[in-house]
Amino acid sequence: MALSEKQLAKLNQHFKGKNIPVQCPLCHSNQLSTGDICISPILKNNNINLGGGPVVPMIQLICNNCGNIMHIAAVPVLGKDLGD
Repeated sequence: MALSEKQLAKLNQHFKGKNIPVQCPLCHSNQLSTGDICISPILKNNNINLGGGPVVPMIQLICNNCGNIMHIAAVPVLGKDLGD
């Protein structure tokens, strides 16, 4: 699910409010784009439960220079706006 304008604004506000530099940790480029909100299943006891159970919604940040993909936990950043 792609981020809405409201979600992008909250993400930018989050970075600015916490004084987080928006740059790739590998190549230090500041040319990042957002990908979709994706989910990752929780690994528990060395088994992934793909049929349900806990998941972690994440926002993808993609470096336009080197292709590195970073993930930011969506719930602390977007809160109730996760489903927008």
